[in-house]
Amino acid sequence: MLNKPIDLKLEHVPQIMHSCFVLYSFCEINGMRLDNDRVQRQIELDKQVQPNVAPDRFFSYNSVDGERVRNVIIAYIKEHLPDCLS
Repeated sequence: MLNKPIDLKLEHVPQIMHSCFVLYSFCEINGMRLDNDRVQRQIELDKQVQPNVAPDRFFSYNSVDGERVRNVIIAYIKEHLPDCLS
């Protein structure tokens, strides 16, 4: 999910991240596992269908915005998911 820019408003990122954590926990609790071969096949398929473009300089090189996004995510996790930090 985080290997490319998220086309959403920054204030929605914490909810998206929380949803990922919930889905991961659900899958782990219910013993659902992904086969590594299937993951690799999907990665290769994604590479084939995605356009070959240069990284967006805004998302790739702007450390101030990257730091701001990380700080929002960290603050959200500290406030709403404190058990994840231990």
